[in-house]
Amino acid sequence: MKKVLAIAALLIASATIAQNVTQDANGNYRAATVSQIAHDSTTTKTFIDTNGTIYPVFVGRKGGIYVWKQNTEGIRKKHYLHTKK
Repeated sequence: MKKVLAIAALLIASATIAQNVTQDANGNYRAATVSQIAHDSTTTKTFIDTNGTIYPVFVGRKGGIYVWKQNTEGIRKKHYLHTKK
């Protein structure tokens, strides 16, 4: 029973320590860098809806683009924009 628990603990630990790696031109492996923005940022782009209202476009931490829209009660919500690929 102790061996099963030890193996399970090792599997869980190895899964949490794993890194993403990339292979360079020489076949060597390197740790892949993860670039994520620490906060949402503004862009110079704008979004114009069907009513002609212009909204500034923001980029989220994970790369999603969105605008802030305000409903009739005055509550602001993020409205994510989906682009055709």
